[in-house]
Amino acid sequence: MNLQLAKHKIEAVLINSRKAVETIKLIVGTQEITSQPYIRYLGGMLDARLNFKQQVEHVTAKASVVRANLARLMPNVGGPKQSRRLLLSSVVTSVLTYGISIWADALELQGERLDQYIV
Repeated sequence: MNLQLAKHKIEAVLINSRKAVETIKLIVGTQEITSQPYIRYLGGMLDARLNFKQQVEHVTAKASVVRANLARLMPNVGGPKQSRRLLLSSVVTSVLTYGISIWADALELQGERLDQYIV
């Protein structure tokens, strides 16, 4: 196999604990890459301080969109009966908790709670 690096798809984040977010420039071949404050990796958001605040904001925005789209379907399926409301809440909960085993401890360590981000 002849695997090649897709240089235009490379992203970088500089992880540190300093107050100010720093950026670095990397050169891969002829491509210059500037580090970002956060990147998407395996469905989650990694930020420079590993505090996962960006992940929580991303997940809550996504869950709000999913909830709104599913709520619009309710009148088309016979209204909001208990079983349908349960389905709606379980779908939103699964979106909110995707990857939580990785980032929930980081939020707890900082004294933050997921509840304050839920819209």
